[in-house]
Amino acid sequence: MSADDRDVRLEELLRTSLYDEAETIVPAGDGLSRIQGRVTTRRARAAWWHPMAALGGVAVVAVAGFAAYALTRSPAHPSTLQTSNNGPAPTPTPDASVPTPSAPSVVKPTFPSSAFYPFTSEAAEKQWVAQDGPSKQPWILDPTLEAKMFVASFVQQAGVDEVFGSAHIVGRTATVTLGRTLHDGNRAIPVKVTTVSLTKFDQAWLVVGATDAGGQLKLTSPRSGQALTSPAFVAGPGYGNDESVQVDVRTISGVARTGDIQPVAFGNGVPQWSTTVPFSAADPRGAVVAVELSMADGGPARITAVGVKFATVQAASYPQYFYGVKQGRVTKFSASTGDPVSYLTPAEPGGGASDPQLVGDQVFYLDGAGTCVNALRSVPVAGGAPTTVAQPDPGYVISGFGMHGPTIAAMFETACTPAAGQPQGLLVARDLAASTSHTIPFPSFPPMVVGDPTWAADGTHVVTVVRTGTQADVRQYDAFKAATADSGTPACSIDAGLGLPNVAHVDGTGTAWVAIQTGSGMQVVRCAGGQLSPAFTVTGTDTPADLAVADNGQAVLLSDTSGAVWRWTAGSTVVTQVQVSVPQPQLTW
Repeated sequence: MSADDRDVRLEELLRTSLYDEAETIVPAGDGLSRIQGRVTTRRARAAWWHPMAALGGVAVVAVAGFAAYALTRSPAHPSTLQTSNNGPAPTPTPDASVPTPSAPSVVKPTFPSSAFYPFTSEAAEKQWVAQDGPSKQPWILDPTLEAKMFVASFVQQAGVDEVFGSAHIVGRTATVTLGRTLHDGNRAIPVKVTTVSLTKFDQAWLVVGATDAGGQLKLTSPRSGQALTSPAFVAGPGYGNDESVQVDVRTISGVARTGDIQPVAFGNGVPQWSTTVPFSAADPRGAVVAVELSMADGGPARITAVGVKFATVQAASYPQYFYGVKQGRVTKFSASTGDPVSYLTPAEPGGGASDPQLVGDQVFYLDGAGTCVNALRSVPVAGGAPTTVAQPDPGYVISGFGMHGPTIAAMFETACTPAAGQPQGLLVARDLAASTSHTIPFPSFPPMVVGDPTWAADGTHVVTVVRTGTQADVRQYDAFKAATADSGTPACSIDAGLGLPNVAHVDGTGTAWVAIQTGSGMQVVRCAGGQLSPAFTVTGTDTPADLAVADNGQAVLLSDTSGAVWRWTAGSTVVTQVQVSVPQPQLTW
């Protein structure tokens, strides 16, 4: 047997063994199809690989020849390129043609275009945050609480406070449906009145509008976010048979309409109702509010509000003068500069004048006449002889008072020398024209009235700040009927965590204002329907002493116990300190 024969037999034996081994292998799943696919691919590659291999071979031969030539020649110059296994790797040069990816841009949230409550600008919300507003006014962080506050203080419908279902929150938007219990004869019927829409900006929830929960009371004009000029044209589709809608232009500073607006009557197939509302806006934003009252019990049945901007904002003005005390005399001061203008009363012995209060064309004040002796007097703003208005009860001195017109007074009297069986304080209401009075005794302190009592808009209730030890609250008393110090009902709900109320004042629109000592400053809030909304804050450690509010609620003077004075106007985020020439802890305008 030749060597060639042996090689052929060995090759045949190996081929047979490999085939036998391959027959024992069964591909799983799609293995067979995958093998067949690879074989097909390899055959396709072979179709172009053979020509390429031939060309490659030629190239290899050429390269080998060139390498042999290079190795047999000595270089003319030594190479300057040096390599080292220990040296640093060369740094690649960036390709200028490849753009460097830029940092992702951050889109800053913008203040919602139709938001108007409780803030009208990003600056106002940021100021609230900086002054620890989230901990002092947590209701702004809760859409349900804010919706209730909005309806009570902005729309001024405090009875609409029942929540139907829970707040519907999607991302940074929320809706809250509120209603009340309607009383029709002997029936008590829960009714949905309005759905408040809110959006979140930074940490605060902001009201952007409200719709009639029943879907009938709508506004086609103005549109949400529209810039209004006075008079505002307000319109909506008609419905029902005998309907009547009240329309207001409102801002966080109060009602912005000028003059009384009569309700709009429609129904019986009228396709559209409309009216015009003249207004004077001191805030950059506000809302057009439409309210329909129920014919069953007179309460609100439908509420709709559309957030708007004002094309022209008239800066709220403040009174030209305020009245205080200098050298024991009632004095007129410039509200702009704080400089004294003229004396209204002569110099008198016995302690002089204190606690002036402007009512119409008269300034009422307390006139001291010695130790624990004083009287309530008045003097014309144009000057003239003072007149004694009222005297305290025997053994008492008037420590605070408030007037409802020129003839009805509320006075808190304090016993000069407390004695057993004698009330330490008296809250006295007197009708000076009818010569009648009513007394509410305060047996011992606390509780006691601090600051001046102030009259509610109805002229029959007195609003006071009552100190109860280390706490205080704002109470309302029926001035001519309440029997005890405990007969008062809450006039404003002020959480103890917000601070300590020190003084209250009710303006000509019936809104109560309260100055609160917060621990980090003084905060003035508005109170309507028992609910609060912030007006302004003075930072520091000052304690409020007196609060003077213009009748229209558009301007406020605040003083502290050291006699410093601050002035604020509606729509402004700035509080101006008035540089008074002498301290003015008690003042009026």
